[in-house]
Amino acid sequence: MSDAAGDPQIGGLRRSALKGAFVTGLAQVVKVAVQFGSVIVLSRLLAPGDFGLLAMVTPIYGLASIFRDLGLSHATVQSSEIGPAQSNALFWLNIAMGLLLAVPLIFGAPIVGWFYGDDRVVGLTRGFAVLIVIMAAGAQQMSLLNRNMRFGFLAGLDAFSALSGFLAAALLAGVFRSYWALFAGMAVSVATGVVGAWIGSDFVPGLPRWDSRVGRMVQLGAGITGYNVFTFIARNLDSVLIGRVWGDASLGLYDRANRFLMFPLLQINAPLARVMLPVLARLRTDGERYRSAYLRAANQLLLVTQPGIVFALACADILIPMLLGEKWRGVVPIFQWMGLAAVVQPFSLTMNWLFISQGKGGAFSWFGAFNAATCTLAFCAGLPWGPIGVAAAYSISQVLLRPPMAFWMATRTGPVRLGDLYGVAAAHGAASAVAFAVIVIVRRSVALDGIPALMSLFCLSYAVSVLVVVLTPSGRTAMRESLSVAAALVSPMMGGVWARRT
Repeated sequence: MSDAAGDPQIGGLRRSALKGAFVTGLAQVVKVAVQFGSVIVLSRLLAPGDFGLLAMVTPIYGLASIFRDLGLSHATVQSSEIGPAQSNALFWLNIAMGLLLAVPLIFGAPIVGWFYGDDRVVGLTRGFAVLIVIMAAGAQQMSLLNRNMRFGFLAGLDAFSALSGFLAAALLAGVFRSYWALFAGMAVSVATGVVGAWIGSDFVPGLPRWDSRVGRMVQLGAGITGYNVFTFIARNLDSVLIGRVWGDASLGLYDRANRFLMFPLLQINAPLARVMLPVLARLRTDGERYRSAYLRAANQLLLVTQPGIVFALACADILIPMLLGEKWRGVVPIFQWMGLAAVVQPFSLTMNWLFISQGKGGAFSWFGAFNAATCTLAFCAGLPWGPIGVAAAYSISQVLLRPPMAFWMATRTGPVRLGDLYGVAAAHGAASAVAFAVIVIVRRSVALDGIPALMSLFCLSYAVSVLVVVLTPSGRTAMRESLSVAAALVSPMMGGVWARRT
């Protein structure tokens, strides 16, 4: 479990990163497809109130999960060295935190029922308390797999866990038509991931024993935890407020819009962060290589994600009823407002890579506080107008306030400069604006309907975006890198095929 045994040589980082990004990308295609399938299938089997009920409880589960982790998963990846004694101490620390959080949740669940005025959330809260302990049992194994760049195994495990959870939820929803099907899907997914992490990791914990070297990791983890708590507030207070003031049906519509748009983005960013964090952590002493690796990855991420978001935003009035059914048409305006925030979300999330890989735990936590404060103000400002008002206020603040602050704080020190970030943002922002305008003009000029028309507009969004991006120097660099990555991935496969034929 020593650092030397698990870490690849610096010279092989690019190859490891490319391979990791490739296999992770393939798994994410499966995972995002499962997510979309889950949204469509379960939305047709269950009522909006069922999703709203689960959305009332998941913020509590999310907050407890943050404190259970204490930022130690990222600290494990970022640490310059870690041995068996440290891993053992971190494992038992995770278990202790899981139990410490689960017990009060189990006994305090009636308070949650009182807050929402619905006794059904009591049982759900206790169920999520059990999941917290299960997650704690696999946290260190999962972190070590990430640290040692076992990207292929982790990608396959993610895809299999997501598929298992979806199948369990769909089966139970079809039979019982109950909100418990949604919880069961999450439980199966979590349990599958934990079992897989134990199978894939070489680490087996021993008796509980503290290691003094863990103290520095806990210090970094504290900064990350601070950011995560503030980010949790920013991402979940809206659901709590809507559920409390407007009820489960309105929250169900809001939750579906969020799941349909924001959740897939997180599913793309999280595995990419899994690849980039260990790579950037190893390059942090080589400023120019660090800067180049970050900017290349950020450009590739935006080339992949932003045109798809623009298409969904411009075609939401057709897309939502077609996929979810007419009873979900109320999701459309919420979805369109959220789409404004979604355009900037992928790039904003890459700021996390800079904070964590450079060990800026304090600055990370301070930015989290700013994020939480501005989101809270936006949620409160929009709440009188219901879910649409909350989505609108959040998106406006997400575009105007948070990215500039994140850019400034992430580049005060370190190899990446403020001008680098604004250059990337300007190129891809212009591409998104032009692609959106073109799709709107085409829709108003030509009567388009059905899946073939939507696929044409989807391809048009990517074509226009790429065309605009390559007009800028950074865009041309990004396209050359895309071709280089494609060649690096295809050449070994074609070589293998040629070798088998000869």
